[in-house]
Amino acid sequence: MKFSKPVFLLLAVTLFFVACKLPKSKDELNKAAAEKIMKKDYKGAIEDLSKIIESNPTDTAAYFGRALTKLTAQDYKGAINDYNMVLKLKPTDNWAYLDRGNAKSKLNDFKGALADFSKAFELNAANSEAVLSRAICKQNLGDQVGACEDYKTAVYLGAPQAAEMLAANCK
Repeated sequence: MKFSKPVFLLLAVTLFFVACKLPKSKDELNKAAAEKIMKKDYKGAIEDLSKIIESNPTDTAAYFGRALTKLTAQDYKGAINDYNMVLKLKPTDNWAYLDRGNAKSKLNDFKGALADFSKAFELNAANSEAVLSRAICKQNLGDQVGACEDYKTAVYLGAPQAAEMLAANCK
């Protein structure tokens, strides 16, 4: 079948616009989100990750990525909501507990953060960041003895800055 030049151009333009409207694949959206994060375009990255979640509401990686992006953008409540979804779908994700605890700490919810850091450490006893964060929470809540015990554990596990914090806060 042979097309005239105007019909061929019309067909090519139509196909181009149809292709532009096709939804991006998960990999393309993840790549786009990563590029936007590097450019500190957190809103754009969150939109891309939200599209992945819309197409697959059980995608824990997309929820986790969006939560981490919200945490970086200082949308702590939004991050907590997304970490809640990660934990609903994958209740043993110690990193989601750790990061949700970090978001709660930023909101001065030290009791909630303490519970999350404790759960993260329970799930992974080698998670030095969880026990160090738990020590800081305990200190903020006035539990100096518990904080010092956790600082010692964090030093043992090799947490960066734990030795300095132990020396500065515990006698």
